[in-house]
Formats: sequence, C-alpha cells, structure tokens
Amino acid sequence: MNTELQRFSITKAGEQKLPYLPGLLWKSCFHTCVKPIGYILSNIRHLQASHWADYALDIVWNHPQEFSMAGAFSGSFWWRDMDQDDKDFDEEKNRIMHRQIREGKYHPWLKFFFEVGTKDETADRNNNGIIDSIDDTISLVKELTLKGYDETKDIYYLELNDGKHDVPTWAHAFPAF
Repeated sequence: MNTELQRFSITKAGEQKLPYLPGLLWKSCFHTCVKPIGYILSNIRHLQASHWADYALDIVWNHPQEFSMAGAFSGSFWWRDMDQDDKDFDEEKNRIMHRQIREGKYHPWLKFFFEVGTKDETADRNNNGIIDSIDDTISLVKELTLKGYDETKDIYYLELNDGKHDVPTWAHAFPAF
C-alpha cells in the first residue's frame, strides 16, 4: 500500500485501527458523506471517487478483515507502473490494481461496487471504441471473477449513460451504493 496513506489512521478508543484517507480529501472528492469510512447496516464500506477510488479498493483489498465492501466511482484503474508508450508496456502486467487482485487472496465476504460514466473521459488507448475508464473497470471486474467473486452476488457494476467524471454523476450513483 502507498506509504503516504499509512500515516493516516482512524482511531477507536485511542487504538489505531486502519489506514484511511483524510476527511478533507474525501470531502473534496465527494461531499455527500461526512467521513471516508461509513457504517451502513453494520457493514464497513469504503467509497472514493476518481484517483481516490483506487486507494479505496487498495485499502479494502489489503485490509479485508476490516471491511465488507469497496466502492469506486469513476476509478482510475489505468494506473500502471510503466508508461503506456514504453516498448515493454503490457496492460495485463503493468496495471497496478489489476495485478494486486490477480496476486491477492480471495476473501468471500468482500463485495465490490463500481460506477463508471460513458462520458468519464475520451481516451481509448487500445482503439476498441470503448473509453479506457470503462475498459479498465470491466477488466478489473473480470480479474475479480477469476479470483472467485460472483459477478451477480459480489460485484455491482453501474455504467451511467452520459455520466461524467464529476460530483453530480457520483451523487446520482450514490443511492445504489
């Protein structure tokens, strides 16, 4: 996990519990919720948007005993450890979150929520007519299913027609989360 994230923690009765993103950053990404960690129906869910969505998934994936669900609105799952123009670039190997899922362990209680808008961006690096944010999210869902998660019970994928990379779109998706 990102070492910068490790310095932040939620405390309960003075005990360090788990890493989290500062509330200020959360509010700047999605102001509907007051805290980055929400208690919903006795489950702990972590939701973030944009680049922070990657961190939400990273934190839940690496601390599965602390969470029941990861939520990602307009996730940046294209993040990679090598430039896409590098001659050795391979999106199957170099997308960081995809690799983490592939190399990680299956935790049967975890659930996943992904929202992506058809107007999140315009980039289409593989020229298949599907924007990268949709392509990368769908391929991440595939990695989760290969790991053992059920696409109908464990994963919720919401693609919003005309949805953008903005707070009004995320607010529209929030009730489904």
